[in-house]
Amino acid sequence: PFVMPSLTAWLIIAIMGTLGTIYQIHVTKAYGIAKQAGVVAGVSYLDVVFSMIVGIILGDNLPSTMVFLGIIGIIFGGLILVKNKGKK
Repeated sequence: PFVMPSLTAWLIIAIMGTLGTIYQIHVTKAYGIAKQAGVVAGVSYLDVVFSMIVGIILGDNLPSTMVFLGIIGIIFGGLILVKNKGKK
């Protein structure tokens, strides 16, 4: 059955929506300002890594081996982007 969220829950939902909107506005501005959109895209994948870290801190279970392999791929790809940007 449906249960109406409490006032505290609505406040948390409003804060999450506001922060998500602010985040999206700034990422969109970063794509507009950056000379290479690939750099912004590569760095934006780190959101997954930071979200996982925050989740673990807040009590989530450790992710599977495949998730850790994906994180290593994200970090490795970001390092390649940074290295290639320095060459240009």
